[in-house]
This record gives sequence, C-alpha cells and structure tokens, in this order.
Amino acid sequence: MDYNPALDLLKVEWPPYGSLSVPEFEHALEHLVETLRLYYIPRLLVDARRVTTVADEPDQLDLGIRFLQALEATRVRKVARLVADTASRDVQSRRQAGEKAASYQFQTFARLEVALAWLRD
Repeated sequence: MDYNPALDLLKVEWPPYGSLSVPEFEHALEHLVETLRLYYIPRLLVDARRVTTVADEPDQLDLGIRFLQALEATRVRKVARLVADTASRDVQSRRQAGEKAASYQFQTFARLEVALAWLRD
C-alpha cells in the first residue's frame, strides 16, 4: 500500500492470482478494508496489471464481490482498477461490481495516467 496525502489516494498492488492462497488473499483484503475504514481515504487505485489470468474460480470471484461490498462501509468514493488488458476483464469487472448502485464509483483502466485523471475529477 502506498498513500498519497496530496491526492487522498491509496494505491495498492494486487498480487498475481495463485501467488497467495485464498485465506492469505482474504486476510490482505480485510487489512485493506480496515485501513480504509480507519482513515479518510476517498480514492483507491488498485493496480492489477500483474494479474495475468481472469479469476473465474468461485472462491476468487466470491472474494472480489465481498471486497467490493466491504468498500460500502468505508469512505471511499472512487475506485480505479488498472489492468493490462481491459477488454478481457471488463465483463469480470461488471460481474463483480454488480448492477446495483454503490456508494462509490468503480471503473477499470489500462493506463495509469487516465486512471489518475479520473480519480482526481
């Protein structure tokens, strides 16, 4: 995790799937959500460019959905996700984010500069 106080932005780097067990990844997500709960951090940048496969496994999809739901209990207002290939992950992002209105905006990007510009708006 890397916090930029000038932008009120927390950047996290997502580990490649398979590098952590599901319980380890779940613990890391819980720690991230707890950090977001404790501090006023309205912007979150998730760098998932090192993730090389689409997480279609039920455990990983469930973790992603629970993480996005847990963000509802934080003061995060914008979440940008950086990926290496937006086309193959767009469907997964929409499935994870769901169709319901969230208390935060969520968008997937391929370029860091574009994601940062969106987060600043």
